[in-house]
Amino acid sequence: MSAFSILSAFLSATASAQPSLLGYTGLINVPTAAIRTDMALAFRWESAPNPVMYVPGTAPVDRSYLVALPLLPGTEVSLSGLQEVGWRDPQVPVLPYTVHRALGIKAGGPLPFVPGLRLAVGMVDPVSVNFLYRGPVGKTHYGLTSAFAVATEALGPLSLTLGYGLGDHTTDKQARSTPFLDGALGGLDWALPLGFEALGEWDGENVNGALRWNGPWGLGLMGGRAGGGWTAGASWAIRL
Repeated sequence: MSAFSILSAFLSATASAQPSLLGYTGLINVPTAAIRTDMALAFRWESAPNPVMYVPGTAPVDRSYLVALPLLPGTEVSLSGLQEVGWRDPQVPVLPYTVHRALGIKAGGPLPFVPGLRLAVGMVDPVSVNFLYRGPVGKTHYGLTSAFAVATEALGPLSLTLGYGLGDHTTDKQARSTPFLDGALGGLDWALPLGFEALGEWDGENVNGALRWNGPWGLGLMGGRAGGGWTAGASWAIRL
């Protein structure tokens, strides 16, 4: 492969669907109505507590590992592992961190007779896979932490997303460490030259912003501010 062909691949990179914090295709923390047609692996790092997965009194999650993939047409499934550093699991005290695992499902598609508009609904951890920490019997709540509905409309290089999340406030601090959406949410995605995107959003608790780059061969990078701190991530889309 020549240097010219490699440079051409970088310069011709176009925007592609990348995972949000929940693992779904989305912005920074907020999911969009896009449904991916390939599998994506992603990693996120947080320098400060991110409000969609943190409750005061618990250790902050500072790393997340994500996989998102299409299950059926119009359906997207995500698996996430959120790593809390500095908190020791009583059942595994030798580890200086714990990992909360969560499953997510999102389904949607275009709205008939309205070009460019898509709708989607989803659930965060409808069937709990957070099996590492079970807690005292009767003291820990697992399972569905929130449900959401979003609409995304493409207006040329700009995509707008509006939605609403319903969070289960009975979840305790450990279950609340999984991604959680509650209240009105939304954001925008502005496509820029050379595969860059400017992202801005309200995730129900904070205003977040980031710059994302969609490179060749399904590679993506993202960096910005979320939850009062810095966030950075990388992803790789794999065509199935």
